[in-house]
Amino acid sequence: MSTGQWTESSPASVSLPEASSWDRFTSAIRMNPASTLLATSCLALFVASYWSTLSSLVHRWNTDPNYSHGYFVPLVSLYLFYQSIERRSPSFPAVRGGSWIGSTLLIVAIAMLWLTTLLPSLIIESASMLLALLGGVYLVWGRSIGHLAIAPVGFLVFMVPWPSKLYSQAAFPLQLAISKFASILLTMMGIPVLCDGSLIHL
Repeated sequence: MSTGQWTESSPASVSLPEASSWDRFTSAIRMNPASTLLATSCLALFVASYWSTLSSLVHRWNTDPNYSHGYFVPLVSLYLFYQSIERRSPSFPAVRGGSWIGSTLLIVAIAMLWLTTLLPSLIIESASMLLALLGGVYLVWGRSIGHLAIAPVGFLVFMVPWPSKLYSQAAFPLQLAISKFASILLTMMGIPVLCDGSLIHL
């Protein structure tokens, strides 16, 4: 008869989920108070410099139905930025570099903003604002984060109103194509229609 022996089993190892790239990014920001202070100062200066531009954009979004989507564009841009960081490998690079790129973009943005004092233009002010935003990202968070922010910041151009003449030239051919397609689709469904330019008569 064999005697059994009690053996102490080793505790099961629990594997903790690996931190995502976004978590590493936010941790790097929290562990660098100087970077956080610089980002806060740049944000305050950004808002103060472009407050009139932001006010003009909001007024246009409220009064022009063609740009009522402007409120949603920054939210989509933030989501794209979040996804850009999340798609990176877990070994997130250190926050460094990018000062020359950021400084150059900020100088160009300041020059464009000064130009609007001589030649008022909302589109130039908006372009200056986007360049300043991207330059600030490069300057505060480095080259790696700056590269990831190019597409999200570029997406913000969809919240900027185009000049009326340019918008008309671009929108009218699109309206004609949509009207033609809709009339063909309705005809295939057995609904008689008359397409007159961008108007559809039933």
